[in-house]
Amino acid sequence: QATLHFDGGCTPPNAGGLPTFGWKLVGFTMETVPPGLFDTATPGRGPGETRVTHSECGHCEDRPAREMTSNLAEWEALCDGLDWLRETGVRVANLQINGDSNLVIQQLNRRWSAKKPHLRERRDHARAVLQDVAVKFHAWWLPRAQNSECYGLARRAYVEEMERRAKESGAGSRACE
Repeated sequence: QATLHFDGGCTPPNAGGLPTFGWKLVGFTMETVPPGLFDTATPGRGPGETRVTHSECGHCEDRPAREMTSNLAEWEALCDGLDWLRETGVRVANLQINGDSNLVIQQLNRRWSAKKPHLRERRDHARAVLQDVAVKFHAWWLPRAQNSECYGLARRAYVEEMERRAKESGAGSRACE
């Protein structure tokens, strides 16, 4: 059992802003955990069980301005987390996916159609990767207040990218610690 929490946002809001995202994986494994793969690995609830966590954040690049939206950022958060699972070779019997984007949750569960081609591509990518990393999955919507850690990761990605851009342009910038 593992849970992938995700969140994304776009600042300034929507078309043309900077979409950023964050995700966190929390799970339990009976397998030996390779050193350095997860942020933390602590004893779990049962004998031989290990509780593992890993989180990352980032921003979307190389997209037309009209596609740079919060919805894209939400999909990128989910896809980045799933891609990380696939790249590390982790496979789980049951993956629970939690996010505060009702659009992503409903489209992933195929309750809503994905009309915009760039969002449909992200949905299809997520579903394809899910076949590689999870025997089965369940996607649930969470209120934003219950997803604050991933919101903070997405916000951190925005601040870090703005500071990087300011340094590149020669403008003064104070490092965020």
